[in-house]
Amino acid sequence: MTNQSTSKARKATIPTLVITKVCDDGAKDSVAVANAKEPYSVQPVYIPQEDLRHDGLPKWMPARFNNFPIVLQGDGAPWAEANLYLLSELENALDPDMRTYDTRALDLASLRRFVENENLDWTNFSQSMKLLRPTYRYRSHVNNALYLGEISAETARRRIGTAASFYKWLMAESIVVPKYPLWIEKDIYITVHDTYGFGHTKKVKSTDLAIRVPKNDNPYDEHVSDEGQLRPLPIEEQKWLTDALKAANNPEMNLIFIMGLATGARLQSICTIKVRHFLKPVNKKLLDVKLAIGPGTGIDTKGDMGFPRFHGHIL
Repeated sequence: MTNQSTSKARKATIPTLVITKVCDDGAKDSVAVANAKEPYSVQPVYIPQEDLRHDGLPKWMPARFNNFPIVLQGDGAPWAEANLYLLSELENALDPDMRTYDTRALDLASLRRFVENENLDWTNFSQSMKLLRPTYRYRSHVNNALYLGEISAETARRRIGTAASFYKWLMAESIVVPKYPLWIEKDIYITVHDTYGFGHTKKVKSTDLAIRVPKNDNPYDEHVSDEGQLRPLPIEEQKWLTDALKAANNPEMNLIFIMGLATGARLQSICTIKVRHFLKPVNKKLLDVKLAIGPGTGIDTKGDMGFPRFHGHIL
């Protein structure tokens, strides 16, 4: 059993974060910070009226973020290093999606709760035994939560990935200077497919922190894994669908759905069929008609690989 969590580290959200810099008292748009041990003033790094940044960076770099996620320690104070990491990632993103960084903040809050519950110095990598180092101990914690069913495999892999990315940034900024490695890195080769369906081998970096879960395909599952969990529609549900199509009174949509129900073809295949494909002579004594699709036919397929055929009933 895992230890009952006592840390209150969590993620919070700042509605609008304006990046500032320390400045002299009385500087343009300055704001006094009076609740610090030594009061000081700050000003925005970018002042729109002047169209100028005061920190030397290009003015097109973002200086304001909406719904900025932050990580709070168990005592309620911001976790400085984690929040600076999130800010650094956002400032270097071309088109940031705040939902991605919100998830990263949740992952870092999980890491913070772990180190606080275990009373760990998360920057200390002086142990020669690797299983005593914070990264490996956190990996064991996440793996145990996965084994107990507390989190999904996707969440487990993501949390480890976020922790590794965070520690890489810490080392790059010399915040963490480890005596022993945080992990062991190696090259692995994976097969990826391009938009045409051709496979290519790609070399990527992996670490021994990675959590690998074997794929478990249930041969008795009624679903088909194809860009999601798909299943055939029972006759009753097909009737509901056709009734809805009749009510919508949309001829084009009717044709698309009826073709799909009768053949099982993909949407992109159905929508690229042209009248000329039906002008070929057909033996009407046959109940099925085979129509070639794919490269060279003018009818698209997934990846345009080969010449698959789908069967359609003569109506």
